[in-house]
Amino acid sequence: MTIDGYDLQDGFTRNYHSFQLTGEHTNTTWTHRILGYFDRLGRMLGYEVQFEKERYDLTWWDYSINQEKGKIILHVEHENSTNKNKIIEETLEYKILDSEAKIALAICYPNNSQDFDEIKLWIKKNVKKRMKAEEVAIIVDGCCYGEEPYHFAVHMITKKKSELYLYDKITVNEYHCLEYKTEENYA
Repeated sequence: MTIDGYDLQDGFTRNYHSFQLTGEHTNTTWTHRILGYFDRLGRMLGYEVQFEKERYDLTWWDYSINQEKGKIILHVEHENSTNKNKIIEETLEYKILDSEAKIALAICYPNNSQDFDEIKLWIKKNVKKRMKAEEVAIIVDGCCYGEEPYHFAVHMITKKKSELYLYDKITVNEYHCLEYKTEENYA
């Protein structure tokens, strides 16, 4: 089965409302619901799902080709910290850029709109040229700093194409109305 990073991030984003998460929920609840989504999906697709293996929050393993040493298909990092430096240095740089998975996915929540913009700029400058995974998806969710309606950005970077698929500062309702992915040159 071929798994596509575009479809994974799109399905996650379109189902995000079903998690019924609000600012009232604890970080632990956020993490359990989001990683639970990828746990259930991975098992339904026939992968072995593991938590906290090799410093990764969640991974999907495929052992169909080599029973001894599987291949990491998906690596998910869910960063609860709203600290911009921790998001960039620990989650994106240390875990996502070094990921050996086919698809690396990070979900993070910056503290304010300035940090939101700085993280997006860092992604654009660094990810394409330094990533090891075939595809990297980064969802930067702006819900934590309380602007209404909250917005998010979705970055989809692949080694095979020179485009960055990006939804920038759109609301969840706007995302649900999109029929086609937008493309932006990633030069």
